[in-house]
Amino acid sequence: MQRLGVTPATTTLSLTTADTEYSYTVPDGTKRLIFKLRTLDGDVTYGWATGARNMTISAGFVRDISDINFVARTLFVSCNLANKILEIETYQ
Repeated sequence: MQRLGVTPATTTLSLTTADTEYSYTVPDGTKRLIFKLRTLDGDVTYGWATGARNMTISAGFVRDISDINFVARTLFVSCNLANKILEIETYQ
């Protein structure tokens, strides 16, 4: 029996400028998406359309989106601090 969502892939996204929107294309077929800042400082805002970053991940927290099937989706993020690394883990 094949289990879905157990093949992890990791990547990072450099957020070099504070309060600037960056994008990450979620791989098609992703069943679980986890993302957070590498450091414990800085708040990340995110959304699913450019300019619509209306959700916040407070400093030190992780966002875990599970039980979904991403197709043609782009994640838009920004951080209130410069020179941060967003760690991203996807499961297919």
